[in-house]
Amino acid sequence: MKAIMDSDRLLAGIMQGLPVSLVSDLGAYQGRRYAQKALKRRALWVERLYHNLEFLYERSLDESERWLLLKAYAEQLGRVYAEISVLPKLVDHPALNIINQDILDAVEGPFLTVMPHLANWETVFILLRRLAKPQCVLYEPRETETRMKLAMRSRQTLMPLAKFVSTSQAQPMRALSKTLEQGGGVLMVPDAPSSKGLIPAFGKSPLTQGNRWLAAKLAANHGARVVPVCVTRLEGANMSLTVHPPLPIDAKLTPKEQALCYAEGMDNLFETWVRQSPTDWYWLKDVKLYI
Repeated sequence: MKAIMDSDRLLAGIMQGLPVSLVSDLGAYQGRRYAQKALKRRALWVERLYHNLEFLYERSLDESERWLLLKAYAEQLGRVYAEISVLPKLVDHPALNIINQDILDAVEGPFLTVMPHLANWETVFILLRRLAKPQCVLYEPRETETRMKLAMRSRQTLMPLAKFVSTSQAQPMRALSKTLEQGGGVLMVPDAPSSKGLIPAFGKSPLTQGNRWLAAKLAANHGARVVPVCVTRLEGANMSLTVHPPLPIDAKLTPKEQALCYAEGMDNLFETWVRQSPTDWYWLKDVKLYI
């Protein structure tokens, strides 16, 4: 384990001195190797990924299509891991195209930014760092200790004044609520799979469960606007980051009714985006959409 951690640290150090596009391509290469090894040893996640893709495309895939899509998914995964080490350079790279920044700039009062784990979702920090408001970011410490340290270093470099809150700490929602009460912004990426159902639901899970429902309730209870954001990978390190209009808010609704509207809005957008670029969705190999 220590050797793996040292290897991750050494590789990240080397990548920080390389051009962003080259780092991304190196990550894609590592991803292809990962896919080839998984296919050779018949890893269970590979078959699960195939079934998920057939569910999303609503048709069967032949062997050549399966390999191309597996490779595309693994390359995307490799790019994300590699790009984390150069995230501060990536968000300032000309290859990152920001669409509708003015929507976020115009939001008054507390707001909640939501997005799925698509392409390199970490690039969202380029939007948030420009705002002169208190900021709070909720994150899940799912990776190895070394990878988490590298990720947090990059995030804190971009947003040194933001409060980063781990889901593993006691009462994380309290810190998010406090930020909204101060008229600030909160970032949540609420599509991680859990025992409480799929996010997006794909018509299979209740909307009143999981992190999506927590996000919806948090915003509704604090009168916060919900601003959806989507990152799309175009080619290599080239990506577009699109800010979408805030989800509708209705003063006549109760907080619970408003939360349900927010949950429905998030779910519809997330499902649309995942279906448009399924191999760019981080959780594609971890869920079972076909059951």
